[in-house]
Amino acid sequence: LTPLCNFRCRMCYVRVDALPEGTRLRTAEEWLDLARQAAKRGMYAVTLTGGEPLTHPEFAKIYRGLNEMGLLVSVLSNGSLINDDAVALFQELPPTNLRITLYGASDETYERLCGVRDGFDRVMASLRALAGARVPFSLAFTRTRLNEKDEDAVRRIAQAFDVPLGVTSDLV
Repeated sequence: LTPLCNFRCRMCYVRVDALPEGTRLRTAEEWLDLARQAAKRGMYAVTLTGGEPLTHPEFAKIYRGLNEMGLLVSVLSNGSLINDDAVALFQELPPTNLRITLYGASDETYERLCGVRDGFDRVMASLRALAGARVPFSLAFTRTRLNEKDEDAVRRIAQAFDVPLGVTSDLV
């Protein structure tokens, strides 16, 4: 949906802080029109990602519209922007797959790898809110030299939430 992200992960090749001059994000209507065209040609599933998809100002409208088209909608997120409104949306219209990347098991790791001070605490609050609302999710861990020591703790977090964990290999 957007290359914008509220994290500055050292291994990311997608995110930007601001859009280049003269460019803009597609509107919800533009995304939904594109999805209608693709659905007419046989698309039945879509994954919303970014950057961080929840940074898109019309995320909820896009998400709702895709679901109303009958598409299978998945979301890949860093989890830090999942607020009460997002939890309610995902509770009402559960994603086919909501995958949250857990970059480490401490705020220190998040600061070192993602450039944010309280990233871990924010993501954990989101995970607790999703679990409390019984919104299914899975976790992903991107192993790098900067967070590899957190892998066992991340596995324990996944076990505590009783959710699947996917691990990808060294990128940095």
